[in-house]
Amino acid sequence: MAMRMPRRLLLLALLVLVPVARAQQRSDVVERPVRIQTPALKKEGGHTVWEARSDTLPGPFTGIILRGTTRPGATLRGWIRLGDRDDWHELTILRQQRSAIFWAGYRSDSLLHAPFFRVRFEGEGAGVLQIIEAGTFNHLDDSLQGALKWHIVPGRPSGHIRAPHLIRRSEWGARPFIGTPTPQPYYDYETFHHTAGFAPRTYEEGIQEVRNIQQFHQDVRGWSDIGYHFLLDLEGRIYQGRPFADESIPFDQGPPLVIGAHVGGHNTGNIGVAIMGCFHPPEGSHCIDQLTPAARDSLVLLLAYLIDTYGIDPLHILGHREWPSASTACPGDNNMALLPAIREEVAELLKRGTTRPAELVAEVSVDADGVVRLRWNVVTLRNASRLAIVRQAGVRADTIYQTTELASGEFADVTAPASAQLVYQFVVFSDTGYPFVLAEDTVQLPHYADWLRVAVFPSPFVEEARLRYYLRTTAWVEADLFDVLGRPVRRLIRGYVTSGWHGVSFALRGAATGMYYVRFRASLIGNREFVRVIPVVYVGGL
Repeated sequence: MAMRMPRRLLLLALLVLVPVARAQQRSDVVERPVRIQTPALKKEGGHTVWEARSDTLPGPFTGIILRGTTRPGATLRGWIRLGDRDDWHELTILRQQRSAIFWAGYRSDSLLHAPFFRVRFEGEGAGVLQIIEAGTFNHLDDSLQGALKWHIVPGRPSGHIRAPHLIRRSEWGARPFIGTPTPQPYYDYETFHHTAGFAPRTYEEGIQEVRNIQQFHQDVRGWSDIGYHFLLDLEGRIYQGRPFADESIPFDQGPPLVIGAHVGGHNTGNIGVAIMGCFHPPEGSHCIDQLTPAARDSLVLLLAYLIDTYGIDPLHILGHREWPSASTACPGDNNMALLPAIREEVAELLKRGTTRPAELVAEVSVDADGVVRLRWNVVTLRNASRLAIVRQAGVRADTIYQTTELASGEFADVTAPASAQLVYQFVVFSDTGYPFVLAEDTVQLPHYADWLRVAVFPSPFVEEARLRYYLRTTAWVEADLFDVLGRPVRRLIRGYVTSGWHGVSFALRGAATGMYYVRFRASLIGNREFVRVIPVVYVGGL
């Protein structure tokens, strides 16, 4: 069998596990899907040979894409032939990272005509090889061929939405753009994609995968560069895809974007954003990636920033499959299920903005009596309307303090649960009612070696005071309030109380201003008894 390579052909192994062919295309690189017929497996010279024929090809094309899987690390060679009269052309196979999926691309610089193609693979990987997706493309239709010359249109950041951190092309080692990029003449849409490949989590994996995607899009698909403008990994890092029309302009200053290649026939005015990974479970167990909270937050911020900066209608966020001309599963069922909620989150962020309504410094501490003391100082005030302090204990969250006086202040949390790890959030609301968590701290209420700790505060008090006490073990507790002459005023506690921190509040409405005393008695198992008398001053009386 004669083997030669008159045209460019590349088989790029990307970084995912994928099975079985489908009628609908799954990725962004196939234009016209083609079905692969049932393959034949045979032995030739001690090698397993995998061979299959395509159905009829849909009209002229410049290239063919195959996507499939085989065993990672297995040897594999392949050839393709257009019709039965063409020669066989050897494939170049590349593998990166821990890939089992491969993309095969066959491309010519001129239009090709063939009724079908045959593909053949040999090697250790041939026996378990599966083709998931196949189709043709015409990369000559992807370019504007220099017919249109538009002015560069930069973005206009308002400052209402901050720019997310962007890993620029120079940081991930991008190849040069092939030719000269065409600037976007206007900005109308944002389109969400998945790459149907490996889902990187680390910075190193993300850098490598973006390079792989660029190599595939340029060398196999025949594009000038990565088709997408921006890509995200599962940890929420954002990578620059296509270059800006002016690479000297920082991202937070709204650099002019160029036309991409991510939605056939709809790339002008359309910004492509892709999450790296495979998010379409109907394709198989290799394609079950889920959008992580970190990636989702970054995606929402990126979409909102692009809308705010480039003047896009917030309703114009589409999944790739939502374009009428697109016959694709992209961005995958897992992402499409989230897209309505993501649109709502983007709309909310656009209303709220990312500018904090105030800046404050906060301190949280626990004193010797087990009381949590919170202090704060507002150092910058913008459009804040009120401050709230939220305490989280396990799954429960309570607002324990609110004020519209936005200045320095302090508060004693006398109702903190016993022996719990507590998270305190200082939440400031903007004048439009949106909350911003400006500070957060975690404290742990201690266990003490003492059998008993008791405190009453504040003193003096006007409205209400709090008796706060700690028991090392379960005890019978009695607590009563007396006036300065020793006359009983109020019974506060009677009963068995478990170990840990506890408390009870009391008021003296209608009573006279003056000194009062709390008598606290705890009877422990083993005939131990502890008595404390704590003075407290009431100043809210007649």
